[in-house]
Amino acid sequence: MDSLLVQIGQKIRAVRKELGLTQEDVAERTGLDWSFIGQIERGANFPSIRTLAKIADALNLNIRDLFPAEVKVGKSKNPLLGQSSTNELLLRELTKILNSQYT
Repeated sequence: MDSLLVQIGQKIRAVRKELGLTQEDVAERTGLDWSFIGQIERGANFPSIRTLAKIADALNLNIRDLFPAEVKVGKSKNPLLGQSSTNELLLRELTKILNSQYT
């Protein structure tokens, strides 16, 4: 999931710069703090879907445009369950949300 955060952040930074915007500009358009925008761009903070939607709107994008075309689903050990689980369910739910709310 960390690489997904980095990819999303890189996309946000690339589009922001392409539009000639500063982190402060995006912060003003979204009502977020500029330092939080920087953390998201570096993949250092996990933004909510609502926050990503605000950023996408500020950059004149559809929220789906922030996500890479192919998302690799990895397995991780869930210490609470003591068994392997995947983030596939999370990605499916995210896809449902994106498709229902932003189409």
